[in-house]
Amino acid sequence: MQLIKDLHVSITHERLLIHYPTGFRACSSALWGGGFVSAKWILNKYVDIDYLSDQPKEDIHAFLLDEKANPDYSIGMLTAAHVDEAGTAYIRGDQFEVCVIATSGVGNAARAGSVEQRYNAYSAGTINITIFVDGRMTDGAMVNGIITATEAKTIALSNMGVTDEKGRIATGTTTDAVVIAATNDEQRFLHIHPYAGSATELGHAIACAVIEATTQAITNERKRKNNRG
Repeated sequence: MQLIKDLHVSITHERLLIHYPTGFRACSSALWGGGFVSAKWILNKYVDIDYLSDQPKEDIHAFLLDEKANPDYSIGMLTAAHVDEAGTAYIRGDQFEVCVIATSGVGNAARAGSVEQRYNAYSAGTINITIFVDGRMTDGAMVNGIITATEAKTIALSNMGVTDEKGRIATGTTTDAVVIAATNDEQRFLHIHPYAGSATELGHAIACAVIEATTQAITNERKRKNNRG
């Protein structure tokens, strides 16, 4: 796995932990640390497929403390996917580097607008995607990057033939999450990216990396299930 300088990634069966000591700006749909935040850690914690909690934020808080990550500077996600089957991708551009790490389990694949079951309590996310950008991005560009990443995830699912229970091409699972983080390092990068749509160099890199990492994660999941018989 090729990583951005000073980006530390630790993966076990129980969790995937990302640490960038100098901190980063992030935008995410994560339950803990969602929205726009400044952070140093991103936790993707494995929980059992039957996990259903009325207090998931308290659970994540405890998980972060177990990892000695400061909850005030952390983003936390839960997943029923095997995090040690994560897919990764790295792309370098003129004024950025992009590293994407995706965990995927498509047992509850769904097509947006067609999901019939609703949930009152929190169930664990299944496709969790982290996009880490060594570069400078505006807040608007980060939102744009999440849109691009979501489109790319759907392409990966389509390419892999992932369908919902009625055989329709899935757009995701019912509980996906995404994080985009940027170092905003002024010492290394002059250019500030105002956009990250698919027509931009950065957006194109995000899309390609998300497709590669998500495809790899789905492939790893299928191999495990096939080997299990």
